[in-house]
Amino acid sequence: MSLIQRIVTGAVIFAFSQLLFWVNDSTSALWWGFVTVIFSVAEAILLPNLSVLLDRLAPEKHRGAYLGASTLVILGLSLGPFVGGALLEWYGKAVFCVMAFGCLTIAALLLINRSATNTRLE
Repeated sequence: MSLIQRIVTGAVIFAFSQLLFWVNDSTSALWWGFVTVIFSVAEAILLPNLSVLLDRLAPEKHRGAYLGASTLVILGLSLGPFVGGALLEWYGKAVFCVMAFGCLTIAALLLINRSATNTRLE
């Protein structure tokens, strides 16, 4: 499976998990745990592969700066629960639809531009 295929797969699974969060009206810890596992699998596929993509696309002389800047992801992981909770409180479950749409859009753009990206990666 190519790098782009792994990223697209992770984005689609991530979008699916967001849709499952959206349709979830259950208070069952088992259901929430199931959806969280799907979400975590998507993260486990996406995050390392995005780092590899960044490493391959970054110009060699700026690679360290690119990878250093990408560690700002940790800031998002730290602030995510607070910001996500606030967005959920303010906008309700529509937040999950917006996230799913964003993930599917990115996956579609990657598939559309696959040949240009593959050329750059080689």
